[in-house]
Amino acid sequence: MGQSERSQYFRFFAPMARLSETDLHRFTNVDHKDRIALVMVSGDDIIAVGRYDRLVDDAQYPDGDVAEVAFNVADEFQGRGLGSILLEHLAAAGRERGIRRFVADMLPANTRMLRVFSDAGYDVKQRFDDGVVTASFTIRPTDKSMKVLAERERRAEALSMKRILGATSVLIYSTGSEGQALARVIEKRVKESSFEGDVFIASSPQTLEEAFVGHQEPLDLAVVAAPAQEALELIPRLGKLGTGAVLIPTGGFSTTDGESGVPQSKLLQAVRANGIRLVGPRSYGVLARGKKGPLPALLTPESPVTASDGIGIFCQSAHAARALLAGAKQLNLPVSTVLAAGHRADVSGNDTMQFWGHDEDTRVACVHLESIGNPRKFSRVARHLAGQHPVIATIAGSSGQVRPPGHPVRETHTPRRALEELMNQAEEYINSIEKSELRMMFRFYYIDGMTWLQVAHKMNQLHPKRRVAYTEDSCRMRNTRFFQEN
Repeated sequence: MGQSERSQYFRFFAPMARLSETDLHRFTNVDHKDRIALVMVSGDDIIAVGRYDRLVDDAQYPDGDVAEVAFNVADEFQGRGLGSILLEHLAAAGRERGIRRFVADMLPANTRMLRVFSDAGYDVKQRFDDGVVTASFTIRPTDKSMKVLAERERRAEALSMKRILGATSVLIYSTGSEGQALARVIEKRVKESSFEGDVFIASSPQTLEEAFVGHQEPLDLAVVAAPAQEALELIPRLGKLGTGAVLIPTGGFSTTDGESGVPQSKLLQAVRANGIRLVGPRSYGVLARGKKGPLPALLTPESPVTASDGIGIFCQSAHAARALLAGAKQLNLPVSTVLAAGHRADVSGNDTMQFWGHDEDTRVACVHLESIGNPRKFSRVARHLAGQHPVIATIAGSSGQVRPPGHPVRETHTPRRALEELMNQAEEYINSIEKSELRMMFRFYYIDGMTWLQVAHKMNQLHPKRRVAYTEDSCRMRNTRFFQEN
C-alpha cells in the first residue's frame, strides 16, 4: 500500500519504516469476532484497510462492548470516500457482534479522519488529552446516518452508471459471425449519429492494442460482440485500458449448472475484479448522452429520435426494447437515454433509476420489467425517483414475475389477483400475532418492504430506552426463530 511518511505518522503516531513481528501478527490475524479487518483492492494492490479491535479487559470500558477503529488508505485514493465505506461495513459487523461504541485516537492535524466519523451521521464526542484527540460514538444507526447511507448508495451507483449512459468514448470489438453481424449494426447506428467522441474499432487483441496506441484517456464503454470465452478473456485487457463498462450483445453464458456455456458468474467475477460495470449479456444496447453528444450503441434497424431532455427508457429483453423504441419513434417522442439490460447479470433497473435521479435532463422515466431481482430496493429507488421525475413502470406477464432466459431469479405463474389475495392474507396473519414487537417487525419487513437493517433502525426509534439495541442480525434471527417454532 502506497503511503507517505505523513500518512504513516497519522496512523501510528511515529515514523514506521518497518512493522515489528508483534504488530505484523496482529495486523494479519483476525478472529472475525473481537478483531475484524476489511480490505479494499484495486487489481492486485491493497488500497485501503479498515479494522476494529474489541477493547477487552480495559478498565475504562469494562463492559466489553467498545472497539477501537482505525483505517489505512493509500495516498493516491485518499479523499474518495473509502474510509466512509469501510466505516459503514465495520459498524454493521460490530453491531452484529455486540459492539455498541467505536473509539479512535488521532492527532489533531488529522482532521480528514474526524470528518469521516461526523459525516457518516454519528454523534461524535471528542476528548483532547496529551496531544491526542479521542473520538467516541455509538454505532447504532441514526436518522442522519441512514440518510447518509442511502445518499451514498444513490451517488455511487449513479456515478458508476455515468460511464455507460454518459459515455464519451466507445470501443466496438467483434469476432465470430454472430458478433461481427451485431457489431456492424451498432457501428452503423454510431456513425449515423452526431456523436463527437472517440470511436475505436477492433477485431482481435492485437488490433485492440494498436487502436489505443498513444491514447491516454480511460475508455468509457466497450461493446464486446464475441463468443463467450473470448469475451471473458478480453476483460483483463479492457481493465488495463481503464474501461468503465462493457456491453455484451452476444450470448453463450450459462446461469445454471445444467446449461452449457461459460458460467455467467465467471464473467461477473472478471468485470468486478477489474472495476468494470456489465450490461448484458444479450443486451440490445444503450443510448448514452454525454458531453460528446448522443451515442446510440443499439441494435435498432433505425436510429431513434433523440433529445437531451427526452424520455429515459429501461427494459430487459430485445423484444421489449424493439417495441418501446418503435413506439417512441412512431409517436415522434424523443428519448434521451436507453438501456436494455439483456440477461441483467450486473446493471439493473435500480442502477438506471439511480442515474436518472441525478440527471436533470431526463424528463420522464419509463421502466419496463420482466423480472425483479431486488423488489424492496426497486420500491425504494422508484419512490425516490418519482419525487423528481414522472415514472412510468410496466411489468411483463400476468403476475409481473415472468423470467426471461438467462435471468437467475425465481419464477411464479401465480395470477396477479391471487398475489394480492396472498398479501391480504399475510397482513391478516401478521395482525393475529400476539406479541406487538413481532407484529411491528414483520409489518415493516413483509408489508412495507424494508430491509432488516432498516427494520432494526425503525425499532430502535420506537424503543429508544431498550437495554439491548435491535440489530440487523437480531431481527433476522427473531424472524427465523418465530417461523421455526410456529
